[in-house]
Amino acid sequence: MRPSLRALPWSLGVVFALLAGALTLGVACGGGGEDEVPTPTAQGSASALLQQLDDAINRGDVAASMALFSDDAVSEGGPQCFVTPCAGKAAIQKDIEFYIQESVTFTSCSTEGSGDTSTARCEVRTDGTRERPGVDRFISARTVEAQAGKISAFRWGALDISDQQTATYWAVNGAALYQQYLDSINRGDVAAVMALFADDAVFEAAPECSPAPCTGKEAIQQEIERLVADEVSLTSTKAELFAPFVNPKVTDILEISTRSGAGEPESASITLELAGGKIASVRLEPAPTN
Repeated sequence: MRPSLRALPWSLGVVFALLAGALTLGVACGGGGEDEVPTPTAQGSASALLQQLDDAINRGDVAASMALFSDDAVSEGGPQCFVTPCAGKAAIQKDIEFYIQESVTFTSCSTEGSGDTSTARCEVRTDGTRERPGVDRFISARTVEAQAGKISAFRWGALDISDQQTATYWAVNGAALYQQYLDSINRGDVAAVMALFADDAVFEAAPECSPAPCTGKEAIQQEIERLVADEVSLTSTKAELFAPFVNPKVTDILEISTRSGAGEPESASITLELAGGKIASVRLEPAPTN
């Protein structure tokens, strides 16, 4: 049975923003006028640019951070650039500002690659990690591509959940709960899915739960039962980009198919908001197109 957009709650019918996203940082713009903006060093390799970017973010300097990016740079995986990559410096600056607002720091980095591409695996600390007893930091990778001495592409990679603190952070940020949600639907276990929801949870998706969302577990269960009856299978396509900075939210792009394999897979954006260790809301909508 093919999962059509009309038959499923929006295609089934989004946080994972580091993953979170899931993944997953600064309103303060550092520095003074443009004449005070430091320029990148003569070392324009990707590894040098990534180190300069980390140094600028660590000291809260938006202007110095943005001086490292090319005008047409692309950033993917940050809290503002998760579902749809940020293209251009104006869009990327919002992400950098959020990092600084959340007091993000990158330390103890190990870097691989040289020349135009470099990946750094770093310890990341944010206001979110500092608020959680027993979770000092998480470990994640980021990749930079360079052209003409500037950053042309910036991408967040996977959280290293083989590290105990990172695994704990991943779990308390909701990514573990999100994975349970996917697994329970995929094996057709309605009771297990419903055990994840708060009593007053909200589910928003077409056709039955949009534009008026379904509220409460009884109404939501009817939607979950319909998904299971349709043998819907949900596959995360951006799990490695779980937004780790948006603590009560997980956002992802799903591939929606049927367990029978009939029909072509479809895509949807899913956002889960969490409260008290339960799912407080689910919103499904068409996946953005570039």
